[in-house]
Amino acid sequence: MKTIIGSCVAALMFLQISFAGTLTEDFNDGKMDGWTVLSGTWEVKNKELRQNQMGGPMVIVWDEPGELTDFTMTGKVMGLGGDADWGLALRVTDRNNHYSWQYVNSNLMFVTYINGTRTEAWKTPQAEILNEWQDFKVVAKGKTFELWWKGVKKNTFEHDALKKGKVGLFGWETAEAFDDITLTAEGVGKATVFPKDKLAQIWGQIKSY
Repeated sequence: MKTIIGSCVAALMFLQISFAGTLTEDFNDGKMDGWTVLSGTWEVKNKELRQNQMGGPMVIVWDEPGELTDFTMTGKVMGLGGDADWGLALRVTDRNNHYSWQYVNSNLMFVTYINGTRTEAWKTPQAEILNEWQDFKVVAKGKTFELWWKGVKKNTFEHDALKKGKVGLFGWETAEAFDDITLTAEGVGKATVFPKDKLAQIWGQIKSY
């Protein structure tokens, strides 16, 4: 009996902590607390995060999620001037080692930076759209990445050079704006827990064995 109950309790504990949580950031407080700048000039303006420095790569990372392998990240991104690059950064270990799912030079691209070497690992043509929010999304699981843009899956792509890292945002040249960032992964955000009445019901069923 004790063995059965102990196993059931352990199973309940596992169920409670195995659910994914979600973090959100809308910059409505006018601050960029919880973000670390690796390169570039970043500021919150009009409740949006903006990057204004020429050159690149410009990278900022979100501190709270920590280093991740599997996750779903979404964000609204907007180019504010010609010849700008903008998108989501992932598996970031430093300025010289990260992936990015981004717009660049009339293409949507999955770009890798490995020890400072930039590689356009995958791309598809896309005309430049300025001063308009674009929804970027990446679903990362192991070495596989689902790449989404404006609600359409553009590709499922594999790359295994970087195993884990932080998530963040990417810019290059002129200026870019970012808003409504979400991150879903196990062990982040609010944990999903059972309501008290549901726990009591389950515990009663366990004790009845």
